Amino acid sequence: MSGGMTGWDEISCQRGHEDHDTREVVVTIGGPTRYTDLPSIPWRFADTFEFEVWDTKKYPVDDGPWCPAHDAVSETIISHGVWEPSETILMLEAFRYCDVFIDIGAQIGWYSTLAARWSLDVLAIEADPVVAEVCAHNIKYSGGGPDFQMKVWRVDEDTYLNPSQVPEGRLAVKIDIEGAEADAVAMLGGVIDRIDFMLIEVSPVFNLTYPDLVAGLIERGFDAYLVPTKERPPARLEILPDDLERWNLGSDLDHVRETVGSWHQQNVLFVRHGAW
Repeated sequence: MSGGMTGWDEISCQRGHEDHDTREVVVTIGGPTRYTDLPSIPWRFADTFEFEVWDTKKYPVDDGPWCPAHDAVSETIISHGVWEPSETILMLEAFRYCDVFIDIGAQIGWYSTLAARWSLDVLAIEADPVVAEVCAHNIKYSGGGPDFQMKVWRVDEDTYLNPSQVPEGRLAVKIDIEGAEADAVAMLGGVIDRIDFMLIEVSPVFNLTYPDLVAGLIERGFDAYLVPTKERPPARLEILPDDLERWNLGSDLDHVRETVGSWHQQNVLFVRHGAW
């Protein structure tokens, strides 16, 4: 793996904590969130469930060496009741069309838990074994998901995903691994033709692989849509996929590469032609 902490020999707390405390929160999605500049979760996705997060008051999020409990995901779910509302809406919409979810960089399992609750089979991949334990807990106790696998990503072993590990059916994928997204897409080579939806954090701030990554996926038959950022009006994502089409990057690959190269970070949803 290249880029970020995925290139470390061992993924573990860099601050010397022997233990990391967690707490349970009750998540309720559907209707307005505690964000004022991001969309409400459509009521068709309404759900309530318990979710384990890091006890972030004991581990304030700030700059410094890696610690799994210095966690913006946990802090945001505690304070706002939801993680990434726009992306959450898009993935919940994608789950309606898919049978299997692959979560690369699963973290504490927000998207994997949602997929399991929508009765998708889940393959969650996470590099930090401490984080993977919390993720597995959340998925197992989500109350859904006929088939679940938790895989701790070993950098020296997991160059490619064995297709035999992936249950049959249409695939949705999320990739967020801080600079190594191109490696993750390469790892999916054996199943990429089965993928209909793929949410990727595109981060040229980390390295120069992203323009070719985005252009390559478009060449493989995906449409690329920009996920609305916080300055977008909250109502834009109430109806899908029509509202998302206005962010389509198009098929001019030179323009795509130039555009992507100018970004800092941007979440992009790749949708197979005809999947919606």
